[in-house]
Amino acid sequence: MSGLTYIIPCPYCSKTFEWREGKVQDSIILHCDSCGKELLAPDEPEAHEPFYKQCECGGYFEKTQRWTPFVCPHCKNEIEPRDVRNTLKVIEW
Repeated sequence: MSGLTYIIPCPYCSKTFEWREGKVQDSIILHCDSCGKELLAPDEPEAHEPFYKQCECGGYFEKTQRWTPFVCPHCKNEIEPRDVRNTLKVIEW
């Protein structure tokens, strides 16, 4: 396993949440572009087809997407990294 856990205070609702990124065994953590929910997807670098899966909220998990904005699970607002740059904590695992 290798990855990062961000502990983020939401600038909109002031609640704190965790956002994980990285690999877990042979899978990679993806996030829905609408609600931020996590999904473990197979990490197959040789696969030629892009990985897309629809979330129950109507958003998408995309493996080809370089960056997904942080989405607060409490208020569902998108958070830019610059808005929490000095307040988030990062834990490596």
